[in-house]
Amino acid sequence: MNAPPSPARVGWRRALWAGLLSLVQPGLGQIYAGAWRLGFVLFAIALGGMILIYLMTWATAPTPAVLACFVAIGAAVIVFQAGAAVDAVIRVRRLHETIQRPWYRSTWVAAIVMFGITIYGPSVVPIDGYGWRSFSVASSSNGPNLLVGDIVMADIRRPGVLPDLGDVAVFQNPRQPDVDYIKRVIGLPGDRVQMRRGTLYLNGRAVPRDATGTWPPTGRFEAKIYRETLPNGRAYNILEVSDDQTQDDTEEFSVPPGHIFVLGDNRDNSVDSRMPRDVGYVPQENIYGRVLTVYWARDLSRLFKAVE
Repeated sequence: MNAPPSPARVGWRRALWAGLLSLVQPGLGQIYAGAWRLGFVLFAIALGGMILIYLMTWATAPTPAVLACFVAIGAAVIVFQAGAAVDAVIRVRRLHETIQRPWYRSTWVAAIVMFGITIYGPSVVPIDGYGWRSFSVASSSNGPNLLVGDIVMADIRRPGVLPDLGDVAVFQNPRQPDVDYIKRVIGLPGDRVQMRRGTLYLNGRAVPRDATGTWPPTGRFEAKIYRETLPNGRAYNILEVSDDQTQDDTEEFSVPPGHIFVLGDNRDNSVDSRMPRDVGYVPQENIYGRVLTVYWARDLSRLFKAVE
């Protein structure tokens, strides 16, 4: 007497489809395989990770240490999704037939519920958007601190709030509203700012600068590196090709109320508040926030570097 043939396993096409479902939405592939309870547990874990990342950007500033934790959590979520996808593939491959379920336990119903929670769930939290934002450095105007190709992370939790003297701010250019600029805050409302022979004067007093070396040549020029220290003690490096360039001698600018005065750290290669037609004074409401950390750089040694 011949034994009845064993039922065929579910094909690879269905198994890979389950893996894709869990890769897009952890737990959905498990539900496709009939493991409803596990599917919703995995979904809850993934949702918790997403909420943790979401809240982290509002509870803290993107300092190097916090940003490293942020990336680590993000990487863990990716690994978790990949593991859920592999598990879904294995579970579906073990099946011998497709289980018929009522419509209210179908994968499509679960998908609608999961994606609905993922998309609209954050709206119940009384905060809008994320508290951090990344910006790409497109010019050398802030060298040697920020280089072309850098991606920096800014704290935008309090847009429109006046930064501190010496902060690196990201703002909407008042002369070109569709262009975002990154510059250092040199003058606050009521301050008087002037350049004399390459030296910065703030409220009539020269801001100390100490030569510390030279910067690798860019084009035909080699710049000198100075350590500039503002009256509040904030210190940072600047670049000067010479002290007789176009913007090294300026009129005295009086910063009006509700505005800031900004300069690029690469003083001889920066379009900033010294040029009223191009930038001028920056209105307070144009300020997105402060740039704190280098998020990505071509030189990997500069990853997660604090911005002075």
